[in-house]
Amino acid sequence: MKRELKETSNDYMQQLRMIDAIQRLGIEYHFEVEIDQALQNIFQKFHDYCKDNDDLYITALGFLLLRQHGYRVSCELKEEMKRELKETSNDYMQQLRMIDAIQRLGIEYHFEVEIDQTLQNIFQKFHDYCKDNDDLYIIALGFRLLRQHGYRVSCEIFEKYKDGKGEFKLVSNVVGVLEFHEATYLRVRGEDVLDHGFVFTKKGLPRVEARYYISIYEQLASHHQALLRLAKLDFNLLQSLHKRELSEMCRWSFSCLDQLPEYMKIFYKALLEFFEEIEEEIVEQGTSYGVNYGKEAVKNMCRAYCDEARWRELKYKPKTEEYMQLAMKSCGYTSLIIISFLGMADIPTKEAFDWVLSQPAMVTATLTICRLTDDIDGHEVIN
Repeated sequence: MKRELKETSNDYMQQLRMIDAIQRLGIEYHFEVEIDQALQNIFQKFHDYCKDNDDLYITALGFLLLRQHGYRVSCELKEEMKRELKETSNDYMQQLRMIDAIQRLGIEYHFEVEIDQTLQNIFQKFHDYCKDNDDLYIIALGFRLLRQHGYRVSCEIFEKYKDGKGEFKLVSNVVGVLEFHEATYLRVRGEDVLDHGFVFTKKGLPRVEARYYISIYEQLASHHQALLRLAKLDFNLLQSLHKRELSEMCRWSFSCLDQLPEYMKIFYKALLEFFEEIEEEIVEQGTSYGVNYGKEAVKNMCRAYCDEARWRELKYKPKTEEYMQLAMKSCGYTSLIIISFLGMADIPTKEAFDWVLSQPAMVTATLTICRLTDDIDGHEVIN
């Protein structure tokens, strides 16, 4: 750890995260000299770093750590944060994230007036915002922050996350579920949707909490070795079980055919027979290993289909970069490249297949062109 603190001397973000983690774990006394040297180095260039970077979390964390260790950090940073809160007045998502980060970093007292003004502005249009947006994380975060500051926000904004049976349908949105769980602690008597939300979100949290507490309990001088070993063993066994279940779900086998709906059976059977036929033809060439690459490419494409379906279900609108990362997988051209290699006898090596799956610049450019061409054609057909 001491060596790593020195080796990351040019990476302020990494150093600040490490120092923060060391302090939170209560082992700072092992690294007092190294931490002082690192913070001294950071302090000399901190203001220049803040001018060139917009990461609020790192800026606030650096401000907090430097102040804690006696460094006089210019209040220009505070003014910069105040100004940023005002400049993002039309971006509720950014404002809520900033306020949440400021509170969690323990520096809220520097921005009390600005936070109150910002939340007052958000509250006036919050219900209209919730009607037009389905991002559970932002809606739950806004609900929690507004209630914490005394605003009367209706819990009915969470009703739309229920299905026809009155059950919550949020399992895939992990970050949103965690934020929703925090929001449910601000419920009052008679708010059934928050009562049900608390029960729903609580189901998946014990293991998350267990993993978090194991790392804390291990640091306690009074921890019981046998109890700690049992907890780790139990957690790892359950993790292995989940991995095995996931592996079974991703199997490539005819035995899975009966588990599929009728409309998928024909396609799935044809797909398996297609790869089986290819494998029979190339096995004598000693290149049958390529078939597994083809199967993996098809699996990646199917996973992308599932992610796109999840976006549609959640009415999520990704940004262009996020969309392209997924769309290049779902366009299917990686599968075509791999399958074309299978017909080239022993020319493609394992390295060639690995090269394609690593998506080098040439492949990425090809996928981008093909994806956008498909999207343009599809848009023209629809219109």
